[in-house]
Amino acid sequence: MEPVAVFTIVAVAVTVLVLAAYLIALALVLRRVGSRLETVVSALRAVSERTTAAGPLLEAIGAELDGGRAALERPPGGGSRGRPPRAERVGGDPSLAGEPSVPEGQR
Repeated sequence: MEPVAVFTIVAVAVTVLVLAAYLIALALVLRRVGSRLETVVSALRAVSERTTAAGPLLEAIGAELDGGRAALERPPGGGSRGRPPRAERVGGDPSLAGEPSVPEGQR
């Protein structure tokens, strides 16, 4: 065999070995990155599951804030726009809409 042919075969073999080593190293790095990404994805899913329960709570807080804002925007003083009805002041219980019961001796 001629020396040029031997050199070509050796060069091709070395090139194939270097490429194989590079691809193996790349596969190991990608496996490590994939493992870390799985950890991140599972953590994000956990955060997502925990925060979905906060939606209704935040809506309730927003409704309360809207009610407070409406109460603050009412003009001071009496009138129909001043004080809310008694049932609204005591938490919305319609049974409390009338005047509070006072014993006979204290009227």
